[in-house]
Amino acid sequence: MSKKLSERMNTLLDSNRGTGLFWVDNFSDWVQKVAALEAKLEAMERLRVRYCIWTENEDGYYDTDCDQSFVLNDGGPLAPHGFKFCVYCGRPITEKPYVVAVEQDQEEQEDVRH
Repeated sequence: MSKKLSERMNTLLDSNRGTGLFWVDNFSDWVQKVAALEAKLEAMERLRVRYCIWTENEDGYYDTDCDQSFVLNDGGPLAPHGFKFCVYCGRPITEKPYVVAVEQDQEEQEDVRH
């Protein structure tokens, strides 16, 4: 649960304690229920987004918008392998291939020459 949400819950509990308007006998059960609702809201927010962006990192792995990782054993782009939808969240994939920074590439070439 986020710190901000936890603080708001504690404030609400403290302000209504003893008024009969709002009381929870078992605070830990309530916290678990709120955390479950927060997770559902995050999942719904992910579904609202139209695409799942798969970003290739320098090791050839893809980091997905839905907080997963994926690797193709033979490397290369996703399209020739038939990947159109995320295997984790089901949304259409937008691929962002890894791009080597030009400055880094030039420095490596200079190191090889010396």
